[in-house]
Amino acid sequence: MTSFKKLTNRRKIRAASLIFLSSLFLIACEEKQLPPGKTVASVDNVRLSERELNEIMNAHAASSGEKKQIVNNWIEEQVYYNEAKEKGLLDKPDAKVLADENLKQIAKALLIDEFIRTRDFTVTDEEARKYYEEHGGEFLAGNNALILDFAEMNDLQQALKFRELAIRKNWRTAVSVLNARTERNKFLFENELTPPKAMRSAKYLPENEISPVIKNFDGKFFVFRITKRINKGEILPFDAVGEKIRKRLEMEKKAAMFKEYKEEIFGNHKIEFYGDINE
Repeated sequence: MTSFKKLTNRRKIRAASLIFLSSLFLIACEEKQLPPGKTVASVDNVRLSERELNEIMNAHAASSGEKKQIVNNWIEEQVYYNEAKEKGLLDKPDAKVLADENLKQIAKALLIDEFIRTRDFTVTDEEARKYYEEHGGEFLAGNNALILDFAEMNDLQQALKFRELAIRKNWRTAVSVLNARTERNKFLFENELTPPKAMRSAKYLPENEISPVIKNFDGKFFVFRITKRINKGEILPFDAVGEKIRKRLEMEKKAAMFKEYKEEIFGNHKIEFYGDINE
């Protein structure tokens, strides 16, 4: 059975749609007189107008940076199409079978794309927290971990001032007074803390005390404080796994809703078997 995760990969759907719809566009160009407009490219007597290029880009949400690639793809496909038609390859039975199969695959992809666009799969914070409370045992720390507050500055003197003020007053005051890039409640496993000096400092730093000023690999300076230590085997806090839970529940919600949708559309059509299909 095809997995829903594969079916809902919108990048794959978009790529498949682009290939097939471009082919349909090539046929359409030949079957009707195109309206006047600025020509972007042409192959033999078939041209791609600026309006048509914009339509292709809009249909696939392409950025302006993708324009050159789309035009080059159009030229390549048109050359292949013209050459195959001149050789009579498109009139062969195999070509018609392939075209029919491609059309069915595109129809399936477009239905799935519409299904995704027209439904809400949002997972609320309440739903995520409920799952966490009921399945906390699934989220055990594989290694010792930390919850930290960071403050990063461009120069050493500013970092020293921040540390001094955070010790003399408190962390919040230092953040409000000095222009520092801060991050609160950041979750990291101990072995993910860099550079090595920061890892060494964290090993012995008591909770809520301010670390020494540390120079990072990019030349900037930072200080941190550990607000909570999590030992290996303990349940990770919700903030550390909340996003993972939301993604899991969203995928489950999509799968459940798609199952209902599939049953609905299959119920709209008469399906019959003739003979034993296992033979």
